[in-house]
Amino acid sequence: MAQLRDLIEPLLKRDSPVVIHGGVPAAYDETATDLVNFVLAKRAKQVNYFPAFSVPSDTFDVSTAPILNGEISQAAFEVLGAKARTLHPTHSWIVTGRSAAIMIPGNLYAMTPSGMGSPMPEITNFSSLEFIFGMDFMHSTVIEAAEENARVPYALQASDVSLKVVTADGKTKESPFKLRNPDLIVRHRDKLRDLWLQEEALIELEWGCLLQTRIAHDRLMRKLQEDPAWLITE
Repeated sequence: MAQLRDLIEPLLKRDSPVVIHGGVPAAYDETATDLVNFVLAKRAKQVNYFPAFSVPSDTFDVSTAPILNGEISQAAFEVLGAKARTLHPTHSWIVTGRSAAIMIPGNLYAMTPSGMGSPMPEITNFSSLEFIFGMDFMHSTVIEAAEENARVPYALQASDVSLKVVTADGKTKESPFKLRNPDLIVRHRDKLRDLWLQEEALIELEWGCLLQTRIAHDRLMRKLQEDPAWLITE
């Protein structure tokens, strides 16, 4: 069978952060754990982000909260452990590299899920790549970040909520958070795809898709600043 690592290795040779999530397509013989170990070996000194988002609850336990971003993020958690996971109660990340020491404890105090204090400013301010394996580009972490930064009215809840967070060493912290709006949002896939292809922010590949995060974020944010309902209207 085909080797996924051979296809992505040239793309990993950069100093900027990478975002990696999704699942290994059936056409490739690596497991999710194989892929995670390969990335960590090739990028031992670089910053790597695996989104580990979870369902909102009154208490977020970094060691046990289920991960919604696919088997690759789950494998990263199993390889690196809870101490590598940031402490935001809905938008946590598994982090390696120079950003980990600041981001893992600091993300507890993020103003919003994708704003200051989260990894997203670093991801979108540099020429980062987002690898989405075996899933559609609509799973991109950039979308929510662009919506927040454009201040669209449907992005965030109106009020803060106080939630408890249990750290990897069992300590409990309580902090206020402004979370995503829980209302169902139907976004227009074709409209976003056309924009990102036109701006050369999106590459669709046999194993999934690849995003240039800075371009993808900035172009979408600009559209949403012009028309806050651009992504959710026909």
